[in-house]
Amino acid sequence: MLDLKIREGSGGRKSLDDVMRGLYRKYYLEKKRGFTDAEFRQECESAAGGELSEVFDYAATTREVNYAKYFALAGLKLDSTIADAPGAPGAYLGVDTQTEELPPNLMPAGDGRGGRGRGGAPATRLVVTDVAPGSPAETAGLRRGHVIVQADRAAATAVVLSEALRARKSGDRIHLRISSGDIEEDIEITLAGNFARTYKLDPMEQATPAQSAISSNWLRVSQ
Repeated sequence: MLDLKIREGSGGRKSLDDVMRGLYRKYYLEKKRGFTDAEFRQECESAAGGELSEVFDYAATTREVNYAKYFALAGLKLDSTIADAPGAPGAYLGVDTQTEELPPNLMPAGDGRGGRGRGGAPATRLVVTDVAPGSPAETAGLRRGHVIVQADRAAATAVVLSEALRARKSGDRIHLRISSGDIEEDIEITLAGNFARTYKLDPMEQATPAQSAISSNWLRVSQ
């Protein structure tokens, strides 16, 4: 995606290969060091002739990626189909989560100095970072930023939630206690079955000359 966006932004004059060669010359040969994340992004955006925040946001977050948009830059149409995966164990909720250390103002009383709980382990919370469109989680009202406090009435961790889903099947229900700010509520969510997604790439019927040029150069380099 980064390569295609650089090719599109530069009118086919630059690619990710050019960026990597430039980084090698500038930082390894001349400055005798590696490069930082910020320096890598700066070189990519310089080659593209504009900002690339969307691509870098995809790399740093759990946002659902719009692959079709980027393959279209090379005149390629991406189709996807979803089918049930009856043999796959477990059930589908449709959330991405992240374990975060509790901020000091939310630390339970008696957890000691430095925000540490029993045995010196940090007190943490399970935060929803993304919710899949049309998923059981979205239907139940789960949103990014919600904190899952309990899963099946046990203190929620990534492991606890994963095991609870693995033990269920389509149509089963899971009990969650969630919080948003100072408000906590209990919800029951009916889970769906796991599914498999299949992708297919085909050339666009009416690709523009710019799209065709990117496709030709990109595929030739890839080979």
